[in-house]
Amino acid sequence: MQKEKKAAALIWKGDIFDALAYFELKSPRIDLQCLIVPVDEEGNLWGSRVPFPLLEAQAESLEISVRKCVLSQWSWEGLSLGCRDLLKDQSLELLAFSDFQRDPDWEKLAKAEGLSLLWPMQSWTIELARNAFLSMGHEALIYESKVPEFLGTAVNRAVLERAMQEGELFFKAFVYNGPFFQRKIALGCQEGQAAEAGPLLLQLLDKKSERYH
Repeated sequence: MQKEKKAAALIWKGDIFDALAYFELKSPRIDLQCLIVPVDEEGNLWGSRVPFPLLEAQAESLEISVRKCVLSQWSWEGLSLGCRDLLKDQSLELLAFSDFQRDPDWEKLAKAEGLSLLWPMQSWTIELARNAFLSMGHEALIYESKVPEFLGTAVNRAVLERAMQEGELFFKAFVYNGPFFQRKIALGCQEGQAAEAGPLLLQLLDKKSERYH
């Protein structure tokens, strides 16, 4: 007898590891219902300057629902409070993260609320993930980097080699194409919601990041 699929959502930041976690969740045992984007009070992705419409464009191309979760702090309590109504509305059983390591404390707190956490990337290494990202045909643009010349460049093998030397948080990248994207997110002006992504991303690159300048 085939087991019933469990309803799940993926915490989505639109980066390399999220794209691979999305791939891992394409399982016959999981019903991935939506992406949940944690944002600050200004509507930007939590911990970055990426505006929510960019994440909406990704979800549009992936043909999956996306919801915004406004946080006051990055903690289980903050996430649970910000997403409480959403989690109830979606009747979710699983909440997935693209982190490489589980968080036992978060798991205990989530379990107390009747929710299980899922870590689809826990069996991956960072090096394997980054190499697989390119091998699978994904494309991404770097929007935050310690190396100024990398800002606004596409993720490639040379960048990945340098990134492994510098550490996991070497850069942040916005994924604009991949095997599950129904269409490449335009970086120019075209019709549709995805048209907003190009100018917004270019604006983000123009601003650079104050922490490195």
